[in-house]
Amino acid sequence: MSLYKSAVNKPVTTLMIFVAIMLAGLYSLSNLPIDQYPEIEPPYVTVITTYSGANASEIETNVTKKLEDAFNSVQGI
Repeated sequence: MSLYKSAVNKPVTTLMIFVAIMLAGLYSLSNLPIDQYPEIEPPYVTVITTYSGANASEIETNVTKKLEDAFNSVQGI
């Protein structure tokens, strides 16, 4: 009897095997050590601008480009 035929003929057994594999995987995932991922806080700055009634290209040329140029000249960012 082939593996596929027995899987179709016995769906409960197939489901139980699948659930057992999933539970084993979740258990293994929860017990994995995280030695390779140290806690770091990357430096970042978020700037949000609004310009009512303008489309995306206007915001990019009138606001975003000017802010990027200004922020590029600041040391430490």
